[in-house]
Parts: sequence; structure tokens; C-alpha cells
Amino acid sequence: IAGTPYTLNFNVYEDNGVTPLDMGGGTFRWVLSPYGKNYNILEVEGTITGIGTAVVELETSHTENLAGGKYTHQPVIISFTGEEYRPAQGILLLIPRTPLV
Repeated sequence: IAGTPYTLNFNVYEDNGVTPLDMGGGTFRWVLSPYGKNYNILEVEGTITGIGTAVVELETSHTENLAGGKYTHQPVIISFTGEEYRPAQGILLLIPRTPLV
């Protein structure tokens, strides 16, 4: 539901799908786009928590004003050399927030 705080946990692997990816020296971001569009409406800085793991903390303010609907979300790893990697994407169905009276 839009406006609900939420923690997104990511496990990231090398190309072999088994070995956790060492993201040391890099940064981790998470982006959200309307489904079928190629622009971001939200970008949140994540935290690399270990080899092959990262977390993104969504706060109320990140999503409270978003319309309900289907969105595409992608984790983005930026290496220490500046290269971008998007190892996956998913579909997020967001339900609009019902205001309190």
C-alpha cells in the first residue's frame, strides 16, 4: 500500500548464479518506473550490507503520493569504476493509500 514503510532485501550473485557478488567499493540504488515506461519516478539509495547482500529502506514519504497501479522496479549496482549493472527487475503492484478522515 502506498505510504507504507517497507524494507527490500536483495541477494546478488555472480553470472554463475551461485557465488555471491562482491560489491565492495560500489554503491547500490533502487529505481521505480511506471510499467512500460523508461523513466524513473523514484530512486532510493540502498546499503550494501555484505558480500552479495544489499538493503533498501522505503519510507512513507517515498510512496505516499504515488497512484495505484503497476510499476517496474530494478536494483542498480554502480561499480567503483562507475559501470552500472541491473541484475534483475520485478513488477510491483501498488495500491493507493486511503486517506484518514
